[in-house]
Parts: sequence; C-alpha cells; structure tokens
Amino acid sequence: MAENVRQRLHHELNGLEKRAQLRALDTLEGVNLCSNDYLGLSNDPRLRQAVEHAVGRAEAVASTGSRLLSGNSRDWEELESDFSEFAGTEAALYFTSGYVANVGLLSSLGPTSANSEEQRNEETPLLAKDARNGGSDQMDRKPKQPECYLYR
Repeated sequence: MAENVRQRLHHELNGLEKRAQLRALDTLEGVNLCSNDYLGLSNDPRLRQAVEHAVGRAEAVASTGSRLLSGNSRDWEELESDFSEFAGTEAALYFTSGYVANVGLLSSLGPTSANSEEQRNEETPLLAKDARNGGSDQMDRKPKQPECYLYR
C-alpha cells in the first residue's frame, strides 16, 4: 500500500513538473508582486529600526487577545489616530491581518447570501467579487447571517 502511495505521488509530481507547475521553497529576488510585501518593506532597514524602537517602548510585545476582551492600549489608539490624520479621515481602525479586515468589513455589510433576484431588493446589500479571489473573504458564506436593518 505504501508503494502505491509513493507511485501516485511520484506520478502527480511528474505531471506538475511537465506543466511547469511544480513549486519549490526558494528565496525570491527582486520585487515580489505575488505577496503581501510588494512594496519591499519587510527588508527596509528604516522599518526594522522603527519596529525595534516601538517594541522597546511597548507595554506588551505580543497579542494578549482582542482589545475588547484583553484591554485596549494607548499604542493602538495612537496608531489609529495617526493613520486617520495621514489618510484625512474621521477615524481609522487597525486590523491585525487581511483576513480579520475582511471579516470586519464583510460582517458589517450584513447578509450577502441572497441568491436570486426574488430574494434581493433595492435595500439588500450587494457584494460583487472575483470568483478567483483569495480565501480570506469566505466568511460571508456562513449559513446563518445576521439580519440587516437599514436606517437613515
């Protein structure tokens, strides 16, 4: 049985190689446009120095849980205030990752599961997205969505 698994894996890996789809854990050089680091900030010495300075003066150096449960920090409020000033907005909210940002955004839109025109009306939120979109937006497909009430 183990030999069958090895043969199947070998066959599948050969097929990936023939189609130029076999991937390896290589170090990439140059501008990486297929990652979250397309600006190259992960290797910027100025950012490294700023992070070292911030960690050195921080109250905590790791997450202790959500701000709602574990307590808020002046550092987060300062970061959000600075960014809202930079962006010229009334306020800003920091999310720890793209996934968490999508969860916050999509859940704030209300239900997005109306599948037919009969279920939709002019007040039903519509979310249009690329079918090839990454997996971090999949939370909107949960079976039970909160009911959405629109107000003016």
